[in-house]
Amino acid sequence: MRCRINFRFYMLLLSAVYFTMLYIFHGNLQSETQKPDRNKLSMGVEMQNAFLKIQPPIDIKRKVLASHQEFVEITASRLHVQQVFTTSGAKRNDIEVENSIISTKRTSQMIQKTSECFLPAVTPNRTFQTIEPTFYVYSAYLDRRYNDRFVRIMALLSLNKGNRQLKVSCSFRNSSGSIVETTANFYELCENHGRMYGGFILSCPIPNSDVCHVNVSLQIKPVHRNYVVPETVQVRLPVTQLGWQEFPDQTSGQHENHGQHATFDMPYNFSICVPPLFGDIDVMRFVEFLELNRILGFQHFIFYVSTIKNPDMYKILDHYKKMGIVTIIEWALPSNIRSGQIWYNGQLSAHNDCLYRAMSLTQYLAIIDLDEFIVPHNGEITLTNLIPKLFDDKVCGLSFNSAFYDKKFSKSTSTSRLLTARHTGRSAIFSKVRTKVLIKPSKIFEVGIHHISKPAAEDFKVDKVDTSVAYLHHYRDCVPNYGMKCKDFVEDNTLLNTTSQLEDNISSVLKLVFKERKKQE
Repeated sequence: MRCRINFRFYMLLLSAVYFTMLYIFHGNLQSETQKPDRNKLSMGVEMQNAFLKIQPPIDIKRKVLASHQEFVEITASRLHVQQVFTTSGAKRNDIEVENSIISTKRTSQMIQKTSECFLPAVTPNRTFQTIEPTFYVYSAYLDRRYNDRFVRIMALLSLNKGNRQLKVSCSFRNSSGSIVETTANFYELCENHGRMYGGFILSCPIPNSDVCHVNVSLQIKPVHRNYVVPETVQVRLPVTQLGWQEFPDQTSGQHENHGQHATFDMPYNFSICVPPLFGDIDVMRFVEFLELNRILGFQHFIFYVSTIKNPDMYKILDHYKKMGIVTIIEWALPSNIRSGQIWYNGQLSAHNDCLYRAMSLTQYLAIIDLDEFIVPHNGEITLTNLIPKLFDDKVCGLSFNSAFYDKKFSKSTSTSRLLTARHTGRSAIFSKVRTKVLIKPSKIFEVGIHHISKPAAEDFKVDKVDTSVAYLHHYRDCVPNYGMKCKDFVEDNTLLNTTSQLEDNISSVLKLVFKERKKQE
């Protein structure tokens, strides 16, 4: 009887010690994953930073998505890349991590050597791949802007963190043929708005070899005994290489371009990224958006296409795609993510995928909607001369205040079919909340919807553009929130000097596109 008591006491003591250690470990782990250090760009590989708690899975059927877009050869042929890798260092403290952000020996340069193994940035056929029923990966980008090199993976996963912890592993084949495995670090995007699903950037340290593909796998540790671990699969992602090798030299004074046009062989200087297109989009408004922005100086447009109801829109997109003016990227959310479970059709994740994609395409990138235009108000007709003057080696982006152009307050008597010609009444005050940004993609780590969430280096800054220089024209009903007042409006005829040319350009496009369609029918 005494032995049995001692044995029971011994087992109870062991259990108490075990659960105490488990509680302390999980408490520390939860504090790190729920409050990520946004100043540390996922450089460490410690196990604590590799786990993330999320909710139990939901049964779904995997859906294979087919793309209707073709490969845009005219743009892909102009991309130049170079294969340069360095071995990731050992674990370092936060100060050493921050000091490694800026390369201190060479100025930034466009990469000149081409490589056929990397997936071109303009490749349209992208789909979310399922690792397990609430964890999806979309794309992968080779980021060598820092002393440590990473593959950045765009991911969607559940934000509920109650029942399990996740560890993501990335495996690569090095130059000797051996498999190298590293642990991914989680970075949660800043504007997931508390929805069930949110966007993440997973950062995988890379080996000292060519990394053209990454195999992504998942390990799940249950928190509760009754949690059933779901089946996971390994996913293989092709890697797209960024067009920039490193940051400017911060010690020698040799800074990137000194705020002027870049001399590197980027395909475009000025481009626009548009959030996922879905629903019933008006063809006339869409063509006006493209043609007016072309007059303002933009050369290329990146569209993420979700579900468009108007079949004529595909004709228009195909027309501009053949001209090399448009890049079309398929954007179909996983079938089990319902409306309301993610913010605005995954807009934030699309923005950041476009940010990384654009690093090999363009010097300057504006991220705006179809009813928005960045317009000069300092006497300039286009943005091409204005924008480079507003950048220097420390400026990573520009923030533009916005004004509503509400049809109810317009005094224009124009019968033009152009929205911008009829709606000339703008709000008397400007919104400092509904801002939009124009950025140098290579200098950004994360972009938000209305702001730059995280520059790629701590000493980079965002400049606010005075409204006497330029601001965002927002063509929609005025919304009286966030300090906006919708009682006072003034006339603004700035864009009327583009009306004649814009009308001619739109007519030519519509005539050409739908004339060709009639011939085919």
